[in-house]
Amino acid sequence: ELARAGVIFGQTYPMRMVDHAAAAREARERIARGEQLYAEESYEAALAEFNETLDLLRGHQLRFLVLYNIAKCQERLFRYQDALTAYRGFLEQGGAFSELAAEVRAKIELLEGLLGTVTLRVSVPTYEVWVDDRLIGESETEILLPGGSHTVEIRAEGYVPAQQQVNVAAQAERSLTFELERLAEEFEGLSPALFWTGAAMTLLAVAGGA
Repeated sequence: ELARAGVIFGQTYPMRMVDHAAAAREARERIARGEQLYAEESYEAALAEFNETLDLLRGHQLRFLVLYNIAKCQERLFRYQDALTAYRGFLEQGGAFSELAAEVRAKIELLEGLLGTVTLRVSVPTYEVWVDDRLIGESETEILLPGGSHTVEIRAEGYVPAQQQVNVAAQAERSLTFELERLAEEFEGLSPALFWTGAAMTLLAVAGGA
């Protein structure tokens, strides 16, 4: 359950903005769109709406409720570090005494207890991190994963993607090192994702004379 627009705007707290009426109107619309997108399981799109709302509500005393919605989206997207950051921000920015405080503290404790830490060492500075075929971040040096076996993939423009399996237990730490190889000139400009498809593997085999 998300924090609804009516909860945020049904209060008398002032919004300290130059054009607070227009900003409040846009924020209300974005929250409503975010709620609908979340219900449709379009979590990326919902997250974008809530992030825009967060900027619009600078100075609003109930802005922390938007962080709650952001945390919910991040959790659904398996971005547990970002979810924890948003939940902690919720408490720090005013939610510590709200009706949702107990739920958020319990969620933080649950996530911290269920997740393991994987440290990433990558030979290039800019890259995407994919876990179990889901994009979870860019240029991350540390990721949090639920206990179990996972496939961690690093993709970077101009380099062959690399995958490794990792088995991490809750509250345990693991480390992975990725030394990416440069793409051959004939493959420059292709999406890194193509190199895990059957068609791309055929191309590589042909190019290598296999």
